[in-house]
Amino acid sequence: MICKFKDWLSIPIEFHDIIINASVKNGSDSFVDEPIGVCYHYLTSNEKKDFINHPQMNSQLCLSSMSICTDRYRRANAKINRRTIANNLVTKKFIQTIRGSPDNFYKNIGRFKFVVSPEGNGIDTHRLWETIYSKGIPIVEENEDMRQKVGSLPVLWTTDYSELTPEYLEQQYNFIMEEEFDFSPLFLTKYRKEQIDNILDKTQKWCYKFNQQNEFNDYKNSVYKAICKEK
Repeated sequence: MICKFKDWLSIPIEFHDIIINASVKNGSDSFVDEPIGVCYHYLTSNEKKDFINHPQMNSQLCLSSMSICTDRYRRANAKINRRTIANNLVTKKFIQTIRGSPDNFYKNIGRFKFVVSPEGNGIDTHRLWETIYSKGIPIVEENEDMRQKVGSLPVLWTTDYSELTPEYLEQQYNFIMEEEFDFSPLFLTKYRKEQIDNILDKTQKWCYKFNQQNEFNDYKNSVYKAICKEK
């Protein structure tokens, strides 16, 4: 699905097409070629409608909603990590935050044009995919593997987030609005059957771990039902 970003804002996304928590099953958060999708919390969220089609879509400029210690085991002593990034962001008063439950996050992320999406447990993050699904633009750390992975999607690249200003972000947003992107990687049912099976196998691992067996089975059935309809 290739279209301009401004047209993407009005394209509907069905529940069965959203990739959910497809991280590696061994818990290492190592890099995978396919999207890892949104966090498993989304499966039981009551705010799915506002998440993918917010009535105030992209009315606010920038959101940062992150834990500063998620990457502590992977790069605690690195020159750039979530703690140093948070220090860079603390003086940028135009960047808003969201507190509270996952539902509060899913209810509000769609209001923002940009979402700060630094590396966490792994190089790829659920926040990146949650942002694009909710019609925003993730601000992502420079990484060659990630550029290869999400090169067809709307992403704003950064080194340490220090350059962010309201003027810069508005300029980038206006530019990105007119750019064309290939949004196909976001749609689970557009993958080959073996890829879908592999993605759902990883999703099942994490949904079962967090006691979402029934919800996952309903989701899985909706995916395969949608595939059959498309044939």
